[in-house]
Amino acid sequence: MNFKSIISFLAGALLAQGLASAQMDPDAFKVPELSGTPEVGQWYTVTPPNATAAAGGQATGLIRKGTENKVFIQFYGGGVSVNEYTAARGNLVDKEHGFYSDTLDTKTAGLVQVLAGITFGAPVEENPFKDWTYIVIPYATGDFHAGSGDFPYTGLDGKKHMLHHRGYTNWNEILQMVMPYLGTPDALVVTGFSAGGFATALNSDAVIDYFPKTRNVTCFVDAAQLSYKDWKNVAKNVWKAPKRIWKNQGKTDDIVLDALTALHKKRPTVKILFGCSVRDYALSNYQRYLDTGDNTTTTADDGDVFQKNLKQFCSGFQKNIPEGGLFIWDGVPAAGQAATLTHHCIELSGNFFTDMRGHGSFAKWLGEAVDGIINTYGLELLDNDYRSNPEREKIRLYEGAAPGTESWTHEEQAFGEGDDRTYINVTTPELEVFVPENANGSAMIVCPGGGFYMLSYANEGTKVAQRLNEQGITAFVLKYRLNPFFKEDGSKYENAVEMMIEYFTRFLFPERDKLAGEQGVAPEDAEVAAPIDNANNINTQWAYADADRAMAIVRAGSAKWGIDPDKIGIMGFSAGSMTAMNQALHHSEATKPNFVGAIYTGVAEGFEVPADAAPLFMCSPVNDIFQPQETFRVLQAWRAAKVPVELHYYSKCGHGYGATIQNASCDLWFDQLFAFMKDVEFIK
Repeated sequence: MNFKSIISFLAGALLAQGLASAQMDPDAFKVPELSGTPEVGQWYTVTPPNATAAAGGQATGLIRKGTENKVFIQFYGGGVSVNEYTAARGNLVDKEHGFYSDTLDTKTAGLVQVLAGITFGAPVEENPFKDWTYIVIPYATGDFHAGSGDFPYTGLDGKKHMLHHRGYTNWNEILQMVMPYLGTPDALVVTGFSAGGFATALNSDAVIDYFPKTRNVTCFVDAAQLSYKDWKNVAKNVWKAPKRIWKNQGKTDDIVLDALTALHKKRPTVKILFGCSVRDYALSNYQRYLDTGDNTTTTADDGDVFQKNLKQFCSGFQKNIPEGGLFIWDGVPAAGQAATLTHHCIELSGNFFTDMRGHGSFAKWLGEAVDGIINTYGLELLDNDYRSNPEREKIRLYEGAAPGTESWTHEEQAFGEGDDRTYINVTTPELEVFVPENANGSAMIVCPGGGFYMLSYANEGTKVAQRLNEQGITAFVLKYRLNPFFKEDGSKYENAVEMMIEYFTRFLFPERDKLAGEQGVAPEDAEVAAPIDNANNINTQWAYADADRAMAIVRAGSAKWGIDPDKIGIMGFSAGSMTAMNQALHHSEATKPNFVGAIYTGVAEGFEVPADAAPLFMCSPVNDIFQPQETFRVLQAWRAAKVPVELHYYSKCGHGYGATIQNASCDLWFDQLFAFMKDVEFIK
């Protein structure tokens, strides 16, 4: 994976978590202004002179001309304002509880370009929209892109202000500027996520007016469902929306259901789709405010309310729009939120191409709908109980402070809850025990990765343990000590995305620049090939010591857990893989593993295969951050020692896939791992 891929991944995480305002270089991705006929494949900024953001600044749009005569229009999200209280709390003045995006800045166009390039514009075979013309309507008006007037309010400073609800005016002006380059498309998709999903429901009828001769039209609403009895008044008197918007409201308490029902009645040939995660954390939070006026931390109880409302919405959708398609999903935790809450939005998410419980990806579902095949998936999830979270045994590796780090005084920090955590600054290492229903006597210590600065505890820990349990393997997820990691001023990170940004900018980017100089390439094209244990200021000894201690504890307690002491393995991912490989190479009789799994990474040069080496399973992307030659070198060494070994290279997956489905050959790695375990009789 080169740094272009890394930055794309990071940018996707930023906006998917609602943090488009995170600090990034405004000149990182420059987008030229549209002037004259657009070149195919080039992104352009569209700046109507009268387009106005909520706070009074300039509003813009973007266009990328495709090779196919098909048009994809996407409304972006960013919250909503419904009254004076929320109007006074835009993101400019209230960073913690801002209700809506009220301004666009210089980096917006660049972020849109990057994010589009990894989802609807991604140049991958499974993307049916990669060659379409792509029009983006960024959001900064607090009105679901539906307003055409101004709203006076008293700000937090006690002064009178004016909120410019001009979303409807803005997108119309943007479309008017680009229409000369669109003609009559063979197909049209109107879509949007979050606030843009609400906008899609409210505005699709008006958007379609611009394309009167286009017969193949699809409307896809992503992550937009809120129950509120006053929507009609808000649309009419707060946003000053046109009558064609507010006249359809008030039939129910759901603004999207009313709008889509009206669209279907007026335009029955338009294909209408709706998708949402079953316990969407962002929508649960806003529903809490609408119901109670409380804008504090979202809880699992709020997820219960949202799940109930979503079920009611889906019932109404199927009744009013029987030809429409629904896609309800779970399986992607809401990072940094309460346990059981799910991710917000599928658009601009790394999961857009991910198989959802065997139903296929959203890209496939939407593409099939454009071709006239409309399906509904996931309604059974609406009846799931997501509140059960069994308490598992946790074992501290040491009594008192861990040896070698007794002087540490910093506090561990976790983002997320339950099985969906990411850790930094671990000082007290422990094992979390996952006991299967039908244990077979085998055990595995699982070492999550994270560059020795963080632990990807869910994707490379708990989810892996659960898959091992399915095979009867008792799993122990290792939370090992990490290199201390704080903001440069010494304070804690407020959320996981903020932490990830600094991890990239303080650690990966400097390494990238150094390697780019050595390779004679531009920094964004550098291949990060150096093993992490050779990088400056990264200490691996604590993780290695904790893994050795964990092996001793599991073997000593084998009778307690019903484990065969000769069938205890260790596996890991990235930095955790290096930790597992170190255990394979350096151990005592009490801490030797009987099986080793190394998922995407290798070992440093100069190793020797021990006489009691265990069977080794390895898998890695061909274009990994770490050179795949390292794993091949390990393969040759194990073969020479006549110890069972297996290695798989995958062509499409990047570093860090873990337990997440990628819709690629690397999804087979669990099956290949279990097959090898049977070959070497680690399991039956």
